[in-house]
Amino acid sequence: MTSVFSTLAVKRIITEELHRIEREYEVTILLAVESGSRAWGFASPDSDYDVRFIYVHKPQWYFSVGKQPDTIEYMSGDRLLDFSGWELRKTLQLLAKTNPNLSDWLLTDMIYLADEGFLKTIREVQANFYNPIHAMYHFFNIAKRHDEGYLRKNGCLLKKFLYFLRGLLACEYIEQHQQHPPVDFRELVDSTISDGDLKDAINSLLALKTKSKEHDSAIVERALQDFAYDLYNEREKKLAGFRPSLHVRQLSDLDAILYRYASGSNRS
Repeated sequence: MTSVFSTLAVKRIITEELHRIEREYEVTILLAVESGSRAWGFASPDSDYDVRFIYVHKPQWYFSVGKQPDTIEYMSGDRLLDFSGWELRKTLQLLAKTNPNLSDWLLTDMIYLADEGFLKTIREVQANFYNPIHAMYHFFNIAKRHDEGYLRKNGCLLKKFLYFLRGLLACEYIEQHQQHPPVDFRELVDSTISDGDLKDAINSLLALKTKSKEHDSAIVERALQDFAYDLYNEREKKLAGFRPSLHVRQLSDLDAILYRYASGSNRS
């Protein structure tokens, strides 16, 4: 299977699988997107496809006393297609808590299926519910985990360094804009770094990553390591002092979305 997202054959296969999931589980998929390294723009040729989706059940599913499963997970036999979906109520609960992974799903341009009315509505609500403090800690902890769990033990290997750097640049963007950072890594770099030489070095790193195998052991050059660790140390000192004002959040806005789509009304 080709690794190029825009290839029609890949998108067709994924779309067919999504429709099969709809039939098998008797659900309606409201949004399905690519997630992870392919959405960020630094997938390797052998990277799998991380398809993430939001779905809604038929109205009667919501009238049950017992707790029911609220996720659907499926992986293709060749393990190249990884599907994971969240039921709408679960999705809205996570949105209310500012789940940054969900924010990525809602803002990426790499879309397989979408109810356009739903997507427009939930993007608007996501912006109002976004808590930049929560998101800041999330992205810094990503950087910290990759530093302590991988980089300090094994050196600055290509893949893990990019995850580390993405977490740090996301923090920079959130501090500057108090919004969710761009999903595409190149756009994130352009939004947070003004030094042309640094940008060139990072773009060269990205070019190497997209041509290398997923577990390539290439070491990142020292200048980029120093830049990233300067960011890390500075962010660690500033983290506790980041306290921007927050939007007034109305849970009734989320209730309205749940009712609209779970009741079966106004679905595309």
